[in-house]
Amino acid sequence: MHPRAHPQSTDPRLEATLRAFVVYDRRTGDVLHVHYAVDFGNGVPSRESHEARARRFAGTAAAEAAIMEVSPDEVNHRGARRVDVASGKVLRG
Repeated sequence: MHPRAHPQSTDPRLEATLRAFVVYDRRTGDVLHVHYAVDFGNGVPSRESHEARARRFAGTAAAEAAIMEVSPDEVNHRGARRVDVASGKVLRG
């Protein structure tokens, strides 16, 4: 999914919210994966949490990685390169 696309539902009563999760190496801060998810606020449970799905998509290197949720505006596929592990902030590069 393109992070700038405006997610929407076929049900006009459901409002979409775009969320972003960064999977990164705890020691170096290197970003392993940026995962985008869309929530519709309808309370329907998912079989897998967004964090678990982000870790799975990041691959085997993510087994010991850290995950944090950030604003989708803070990351994009060309900009998020590292996380400052001391401050927990995404560094663009």
